[in-house]
Formats: sequence, structure tokens, C-alpha cells
Amino acid sequence: MLVSSKKRHEKIVLGFLSYTYDEETPSLEEQEKVLEAYRQDEACQIYLYKNESSDNFLGLAILLLDQQIQDGNESQSSTTIIIDRVAISPSYRNEGWGYQMYKEIRTLYPNAAVMGSNQTMETVTAWTHKYRLEQSGAF
Repeated sequence: MLVSSKKRHEKIVLGFLSYTYDEETPSLEEQEKVLEAYRQDEACQIYLYKNESSDNFLGLAILLLDQQIQDGNESQSSTTIIIDRVAISPSYRNEGWGYQMYKEIRTLYPNAAVMGSNQTMETVTAWTHKYRLEQSGAF
């Protein structure tokens, strides 16, 4: 289950945010600055993910939403979602929780195009491929 956490669960979000760095993890102060920048960005959504049978958070997804309104008509708008950062707790990795989080994002934004950032592109592309196979009944 995705839990909106843009203004809540700061310590948990910071903990997961520390898992999103490929190289050396920056200081807590630097991570707090990154989190504050996300919070100030109106196009950003921060979600924590937890299994419905548990009270523990398993992961984090930071989304950037870009809504394009076509010809001034909001009913014909399109939304692109960029999964900017994603993290799963080390004790739950390689169990499919990241993909479950992706499916919930797709459910939350059913008509949106979902893409990865430079950092998440490879993972999101794999999830998208798997999702399309499932939707077509081929998986």
C-alpha cells in the first residue's frame, strides 16, 4: 500500500532516501536538503510503501508529475510520471516489492505515462515490460 509521505514520516523517508545513492551516501544534512527540495516542488509526490499485512514500511518512491494540458482542455490532459528515486529495505530486496510498488503507482495513475529518471530508468523499463506482459495475459 502506498502512503503519501510528502509532509510525514521524515525519519523513515530519510532512511530510505539514503539507499538511493549509487556512490557514497551524503551526510544527513545534505539528505535533508534533498528532501526539503522535493517537499517544496509541487510536482513531486513522496510515497512510502508497506505490505498490507505489516506495519513496517518496505520502500520509498519519489515521483515527479508533469501534466500537459492540450489546447486549454483539462479533460484532454496527459500526465507523465517520472519515478525519480526508488528504494526497498535491504531485508526485502529481490522479493518483488519494488514491482508491487510500481503496480500500485500504475493503479493510482492509470492513464499516465510512467518513466524512470536517469538513475531509475533501467529498473522502471524492466517493470514496465513485465507489467505490459501481465496486462496482455502473456505472463
